[in-house]
Amino acid sequence: MEADLLAGETKIRARRFRETAVALAAAAKAYQQAAEHLDRDEEQAANQSYKSAQIALEEIIDELPKPMPKHVHARPVEKSHHEWGWAKYMIPVGVVLVILYFLVVGGFSGDLSQGWTVTGDIRNAVRYPK
Repeated sequence: MEADLLAGETKIRARRFRETAVALAAAAKAYQQAAEHLDRDEEQAANQSYKSAQIALEEIIDELPKPMPKHVHARPVEKSHHEWGWAKYMIPVGVVLVILYFLVVGGFSGDLSQGWTVTGDIRNAVRYPK
């Protein structure tokens, strides 16, 4: 035999819905009386009926639906951005190292010993100027 675990909760909700319906009916009746009193120009009695309707609605205020705000602006969705971290520093360093490597391999490094020969250039280097 299976016991319905939500039976107690559904009975509580049903009782709450019935109480809400009774309070709404009482408020509707009080509003109707207030309107009838206003039709007969009985301002004091209309105010009393209106107050009794407000008291009936205050008991169930949490059950009533909340109105939506009139001007609802949707916020733009923020695009997720990739976090670069250490790569934002290492990419330029890598580019500089590659450029320096190609300068050294291509002979543009400033190393004068690469194009220097012992036999011919020593004579020219130590010769007395004319």
